[in-house]
Amino acid sequence: MKIITFCCILVFKCITGFGQKQNEAQLDLSTFYPEELKLKMPKETQLLNFPFHSIKVLDKRTDTSIMGFCKVERFGLPKNGYFTLKGGASTQIESFLKTQLLFDSLSTYSLVIVIRKLWLTPELENDGVLDFPKKNEKFPFTEKGRPLFKPGVIGIFDFYATKDSVYIPLTRFDSSLKDRKTLYPNEAGLIEDIITASIRKVLRINLTEKLITGKKISGKEFEEFSSKQPICKPLYISEYKKGVYATYEEFKNNQPSIKNFQIKKTEKADLLFVKDENGIEYPVRKIWGFSDGKTIYIKSSDVYFVLEKFNNNFYTMAAKKISKKGILTAEEIIVSFAIVAAGGNTAPNSKSYSLKLFLKPYQLDLETGKLY
Repeated sequence: MKIITFCCILVFKCITGFGQKQNEAQLDLSTFYPEELKLKMPKETQLLNFPFHSIKVLDKRTDTSIMGFCKVERFGLPKNGYFTLKGGASTQIESFLKTQLLFDSLSTYSLVIVIRKLWLTPELENDGVLDFPKKNEKFPFTEKGRPLFKPGVIGIFDFYATKDSVYIPLTRFDSSLKDRKTLYPNEAGLIEDIITASIRKVLRINLTEKLITGKKISGKEFEEFSSKQPICKPLYISEYKKGVYATYEEFKNNQPSIKNFQIKKTEKADLLFVKDENGIEYPVRKIWGFSDGKTIYIKSSDVYFVLEKFNNNFYTMAAKKISKKGILTAEEIIVSFAIVAAGGNTAPNSKSYSLKLFLKPYQLDLETGKLY
């Protein structure tokens, strides 16, 4: 038991030893620069036959002001930025679809698209091991001529047919697309691709059967449901119950299950300890985060980062991965010291490796509790 506790403490010191200044880095989104995108209309396109007389797009994302983070160049220097669709997502997507669809003037139904999520990211898939820049290297990073990150887009759209203020749920599109040709998601036409892919899913529906047998809801019910956001109590309060959130559900409900905990500060790390039924303190790792009553911390890469509210969502400056270049993993450290405790001699040389974090801005997915 002593060996396990010692190893856990050692791992905490190695992994969380980045200093309080990094994991409490303030994310001031008011200092970010907008990168306004305009959907590109294909030069040559074959219009899709569309069994509706019109289309309406409603943007019901929790935060409609940001559509992903990026690096932009301002004054000749790389700056933090965020993607947004010029004129608003609803207007841009409606205009785009009207150039792609051949509407049916004889149809008595209109199609309504409710945007639940639309997010561009330069790292939908991390195909490498580095999470920090080499010297003089600009984002996005590469290794031996190949990109570490695969840019992509995440989209969740709900589709409804409507006639005479009656709405019929048709389908939900929930998918992501990635691009391997470019390092920059705004150059890949990913938004246009995922919108087109979602429309093609609608066209595969047996529309006649849906219109006859599908559930009917009133305009009021549609408005209430389409405007409904994921339940996340901490969004609407300024003070939080102090404690450790073992799961995301506990965070959403502001109900931490571990009340008796302590943050022990050392020169290089902040360690989170809890007490068992016998009053014995031990470090914990498998948790979602914690609150000190005023600030919320989310765990990512075994490090705790401050969550900050902005426009009806949470954001953080965090890291999803610790660089593995030139270091031992937490598992390797545990195994090595377990061998030493058993009489071996394979303890790692603490001077032979270093831990690195590269902090980036992330949004909290209010549905899943994950950062993206």
